Amino acid sequence: PMGKTVTYKISSSSLNWTYTLDVTALADFTYTGGTQQYCVTSYRQNAQGEKEAAEWTAQYAEDGTTWTDTKPVWLTAFTASGTGGEFAQPCDATVEAQTGISNDLHENALKAATAKGSETTPYNLSNNTGGNTVENTANCYVVNAPGYYSLPLVYGNAIKNSATNASAYTSTVTGTNILNPFINHAGNGITDPYISGNGCTPAKAELVWQDAMNLVTDIKYNADSNGGNISFKVDRSSIRQGNAVIAIKDVSDAILWSWHVWVTDEDINNVIEITNHQNVKYNFMPVNLGQCDGNTITYEERSCKVKFIAGDQSKEITIKQLANVIATGSNAPFYQWGRKDPLYPSNGMGNTTKIWYDKEGIPSTANPMKGTFSAGNDCIKNCILNPNLMHNRYNGDYTYYNLWSADNKTTSANDNPVNKTIYDPCPVGFKLPASNAFTGFTTTGESVSSSTQVNGTWSSSEKGWYFYTNSEKTQSIFFPALGYRSYSTMRPGSIGTQGCFWSAHPVAKGNNYYLRTSSVDVQPTYMVDRGFGYALRPCQD
Repeated sequence: PMGKTVTYKISSSSLNWTYTLDVTALADFTYTGGTQQYCVTSYRQNAQGEKEAAEWTAQYAEDGTTWTDTKPVWLTAFTASGTGGEFAQPCDATVEAQTGISNDLHENALKAATAKGSETTPYNLSNNTGGNTVENTANCYVVNAPGYYSLPLVYGNAIKNSATNASAYTSTVTGTNILNPFINHAGNGITDPYISGNGCTPAKAELVWQDAMNLVTDIKYNADSNGGNISFKVDRSSIRQGNAVIAIKDVSDAILWSWHVWVTDEDINNVIEITNHQNVKYNFMPVNLGQCDGNTITYEERSCKVKFIAGDQSKEITIKQLANVIATGSNAPFYQWGRKDPLYPSNGMGNTTKIWYDKEGIPSTANPMKGTFSAGNDCIKNCILNPNLMHNRYNGDYTYYNLWSADNKTTSANDNPVNKTIYDPCPVGFKLPASNAFTGFTTTGESVSSSTQVNGTWSSSEKGWYFYTNSEKTQSIFFPALGYRSYSTMRPGSIGTQGCFWSAHPVAKGNNYYLRTSSVDVQPTYMVDRGFGYALRPCQD
């Protein structure tokens, strides 16, 4: 203004900012991926000591040198910018599971198979063609191709040929050692094939465990008539031989029932006929229930540098997903006598549990957790409620003769018909064999301690017996030495040296007949406590 002098003071102090940028490093991710948290501190301060938040951004270099604003596809979520602040701000980094590489012929066959079902119309596993009608049910369903699948909420084999199969949960015989009717998770007698028809209300479905990463995903409960169904996905990118257990729960999180999903390219209906010592014929599944062949899966390492920038400062961290190699020998789940649910297999190479994954996808080689239950109905209902537990009673339920053959009241070895029950673990069309089914594997029909008395040859390379299936010795069937799982330690044992295979028949209320093999002896009707975990070789129903 005229007549006045105005002095302007120009200061550059506001321009002289000092930037502070700190970023915490991430731990290396495993092959299973996951989410980790990192923290960013970003602010600036001038000469007067004034501080303010400084915005930051991030760039990526998957090759370590070429920077871009686009993150790698496998880094599925990453906080790439922020407003900054004097205090550390938490951010997330999510890495997807690495896809394993395998040259396994079985895996290749599964990946090449034509997909079944769709997300909106899953393939109904209880129907021979995947249609809507519930035709035949079981506790185990076999999947041999990628796709979307569903299963009805029915107790075991309680529906057969599209009709109620009451003989699966009732008995025509009586006695203190006969369960009639069969019971559910609450200890109540079952009166209807459908879970919802027994005063139970399904609310949600979830994975219990699986022994191949991401084998079964997108597990959902779908409310509908007859209590609805469970649907799930088997993705082409992750399909391979493996086993999964899926459960239906109520609102209180109690397991009402559970089912075994066995993914295999094996044609289980290509049965092998054997003639036993009593000249009775049985048609056996070509492999054990839940069989997975030996395989090596390689997960390659991958990494990416991330550069954080705030003002004139930058910091770099490396996101790394470690390599891994998983090798397994031939393996199959173990079963306690009278139970429907499989227990974790061994890794097929030693007395160690195969890697399994929980519902969160976390891998483990832990043995099953121990369940301590009373005898009788308490043991049965708690095993239904806890399919992942192994009860530690050496004699199991210590009560019933008919858990795997509804009308059985006999304790001598025999060829009596086996009446498949809702506790039978086998898929549609199969059941547990009678106690005499294996007698043709020795020259006497009884236990022998010399390989010269065995109707077969031991394979030291494959670790198992090729038993002749007829007197002419023109055909054979292979029984691998998959060992057992102990009810006292929960650990697998005798892998590669001993084979143990349950039959449907008891010796007494706490003991059962089974086939026991080693490289030098074979016992077709051996007797043992029913608490052990053994393999199963189903025969045609």
